[in-house]
Amino acid sequence: MLTDPALLRRLIAENEVKILPPNQVIQDFHKYFRNIPIVLRGYVKVLGEDDKNNEILLYYIKPGESCVMSMLGAMNGGASKIKAVTVDETEIIFIRPEKRRLL
Repeated sequence: MLTDPALLRRLIAENEVKILPPNQVIQDFHKYFRNIPIVLRGYVKVLGEDDKNNEILLYYIKPGESCVMSMLGAMNGGASKIKAVTVDETEIIFIRPEKRRLL
């Protein structure tokens, strides 16, 4: 969880911050990760797929949190095995992989 106010200010200053509507897909299955999201306000649900391509709820990302799958994917250049969708209006910092040393 992101709790350091100085780090938060720096992340906001150096990265893109967006306010997204409910049900906005921020990461889709089989797409490459371009950034690491940190939720500032709102919630994001993270979904997986079963062997019949049915979506399965894995977990929620709450304010101050990020997604471990997006961190690994953005740092390693891997394709997504998850789908991430906003639950309600959600404010997110999108950290570019080259800025990951700040985390």
